[in-house]
Amino acid sequence: MPKATETYTRIINRQKELTAADTSPSLASLLEMAKWRKDYIDWMEKARATNQGYQRTAAYEPPSAPAK
Repeated sequence: MPKATETYTRIINRQKELTAADTSPSLASLLEMAKWRKDYIDWMEKARATNQGYQRTAAYEPPSAPAK
């Protein structure tokens, strides 16, 4: 995924070079999709890291005492 993130970032950064006259509706859609996909990858990586953290925590927690 690092290569995808890098590519989407490069696409998004190129938007600064465009003027309103240069930006067609299809190009605007492409830029919006690149941003959405980069944000999704970032979210997915954070969710995966959080999930792994929960799994490690659960693996090390001592079992709770039985209820009386």
